[in-house]
Amino acid sequence: MVEAEHEFGAFLESFVFAEPRIPVVSNVTAQLHESSQIKQMLARQITQPVRWTESIQWLLQQPDAEFLELGPGSVLAGLIRRIKMETQALPAAR
Repeated sequence: MVEAEHEFGAFLESFVFAEPRIPVVSNVTAQLHESSQIKQMLARQITQPVRWTESIQWLLQQPDAEFLELGPGSVLAGLIRRIKMETQALPAAR
């Protein structure tokens, strides 16, 4: 998969990405994308684990965090609800 990551990274070099209009959380780092890193983060998603739980935990720390699930079903809403309950149950870091 590393070869696919490199090939996809080279492919992305021909594109110009506009500055995001809304903040984008990276699946690779569970932090906000910096616009200069969008191509790199997109390519790295091929070989890196998805940090879904950490991404949701980061979002839950943001003021007025609100989630809306679009489409059929409510799987993601259920996962977010469970992550929120687990996060609230953790002791505060010292």
